Amino acid sequence: MRVGDYYKILVGDQMAGGLIVLRKGPREYELGRIFVDPDYQNQGVGTQAVEFLWEEYPLAKRWTLGTPAWNRRTRHFYNKVGFVEVGSDLRGGILLEKRLPARGVARP
Repeated sequence: MRVGDYYKILVGDQMAGGLIVLRKGPREYELGRIFVDPDYQNQGVGTQAVEFLWEEYPLAKRWTLGTPAWNRRTRHFYNKVGFVEVGSDLRGGILLEKRLPARGVARP
């Protein structure tokens, strides 16, 4: 757990999922994982979680992530929240990124 920031996603007092964020370099982060319990999917929970990241990391200029090429559902979700496909990896995955204008103040 020393390599990233871990967040739980709550809906009320119920655990609905989680996020893992990895710092890749100055002002660059990787969304290492986002997961939403199937009972909470298609309700905006994932979108709100990603919007939380934009607020929590206001100085981030670039976000990256990878997802399996076969998983159209996750690819659709990432495109919906602003990620664009930029390549593929050696295991048949799709690489995506989102570039943001830096704003705000640094996290403590």
